[in-house]
Amino acid sequence: MAEEIFNSFDKALKNILGQFNMLYVNINSSCDLQNIESKTPINIILGLLGDLRGSVIIGMDNKLGNKLVENISDGFMNDINSEMARSALSELGNMITAYASTNLFSYGYKTDITTPTLVVGEDLTAIVCRTQSKMMTYVTEHGNVQMVIGLWQ
Repeated sequence: MAEEIFNSFDKALKNILGQFNMLYVNINSSCDLQNIESKTPINIILGLLGDLRGSVIIGMDNKLGNKLVENISDGFMNDINSEMARSALSELGNMITAYASTNLFSYGYKTDITTPTLVVGEDLTAIVCRTQSKMMTYVTEHGNVQMVIGLWQ
């Protein structure tokens, strides 16, 4: 995966989470995978269309998901167990992926994003597509988040 693609998504995740008071967002590790897949309990799945085609999964643990819902709603909600809270998490996926898409445009890639799909549950594996992908794992002050990006040009 080209460095500018990785950097576009990295910058997007850090910037958008920062807007919701996640002040400490640092990459912990990255690795290549054979599938676009996630094993986290909260997964936001979006597609990319245009010059780059593929899928993105933004996965997180429950602790971070609940804290993000609380921060997004300014304390009105504090867990993911409502339709409005789950909608807020889906919108978070839209924001991160749209920001990355805007970053990619500065490198000459014209992309669009699909509607997000939210998959929530314990002990599950979400496999979107069997293609080479890159997983980046981040640590925040409120839990862990991972981003899995699988693209074909």
